[in-house]
Amino acid sequence: MISLFLLFSISYLALILVFILGNLKLRKAKLMQKEIGVSVVIPFRNEERNLSFLIDALLKQTYPKEKVEFVFVNDHSSDEGFDLVKNKMSGSSFQLLSLNQQKGKKAALKMGIESAKNELIITTDADCRMSRNWLKAMLSYYQPGDTHLLLGPVQFVREKGLWNRLLRTEFAALISTTSAAVGIKNAFMANGANLLFNKSLFLSIDRDSLQHNVASGDDVFLLHAIKQKFGKKAKILFAAEPSAMVSTSAPKNLKDFISQRIRWASKSKYYQDGFTKLVGLLIFLGNVNLLFALMLVVAAVLNIELFIIFFVLKWLVDSLLIFSSKAWNNQQLNLLDTFLLSLLYPLYIISIALLSLLFKPKWKGRKLDYFDSKQ
Repeated sequence: MISLFLLFSISYLALILVFILGNLKLRKAKLMQKEIGVSVVIPFRNEERNLSFLIDALLKQTYPKEKVEFVFVNDHSSDEGFDLVKNKMSGSSFQLLSLNQQKGKKAALKMGIESAKNELIITTDADCRMSRNWLKAMLSYYQPGDTHLLLGPVQFVREKGLWNRLLRTEFAALISTTSAAVGIKNAFMANGANLLFNKSLFLSIDRDSLQHNVASGDDVFLLHAIKQKFGKKAKILFAAEPSAMVSTSAPKNLKDFISQRIRWASKSKYYQDGFTKLVGLLIFLGNVNLLFALMLVVAAVLNIELFIIFFVLKWLVDSLLIFSSKAWNNQQLNLLDTFLLSLLYPLYIISIALLSLLFKPKWKGRKLDYFDSKQ
């Protein structure tokens, strides 16, 4: 029993330390030789309120307007979002499309990317906000012929209260892990709210690799498909620049948070990337290990001092992982929040794992069925 506890403890701590080193190895941006055309693709469904903020941010971009096209794709919205886009984008270079028979974010993205006029694509979400230098910062990391996929940083919008602080801290850990994996040249997570790639590459990847039978996961499955296509030659970068940050709304309550995480967890069974599975397993075991160790302490099998040592070490390395991305992550984080997360996370990770097996996730009032790949 104790040997298992030690094995899981050491494995978890070693993994997080490797990720911390990964963040220290991230490439810096290079000066672009020339400004190139880019199409920003935004799928949306019932986002009338958020679209107004997004469009304001997009229209303020400092990147040359003649080089940018915005492609909005309406996924069967029942609000006035379609008309809002048409009115607010008037006078700018944009396309406004609508899905007909197909539905879902993947179908909307595919339509937008196919219709885009430029070879370079950036995707974001309708509930996002960004700085006026966002496009310029993202494109400063893009090197023609040397970038298959560029991952951009994402954060939750800062609001008052402990709930929001904990969510921002936990999400910062996820994004820090995302960037760290790029640093060790084995990316396994991505976020479609801030993603750059070539149109021709996206269209060259077969539907099965992108898991079109799975309603969500457009970002992660694209990353995995690129890794599968190019192997060790895959050129996946991370834009480690504060100006490249995209902010998105945090779940407002526990119900929304659980629904979001069930949606994320439900697609994991379709992952085919070995490193993703290994990391997921080690993180799961590392957190379950705390509860396992606590039971051993209660049963007088494990010395309580050993339990406390592992808990403190885990809390510290988890905190270091978040702070290792401080150079580009402008979130205000503190050790008290990471301590509270360390207490709650083992229960959270087990609960989400179980709930993802029992319930089908919902998004925007629509149950995410895993439909036929020919749809």
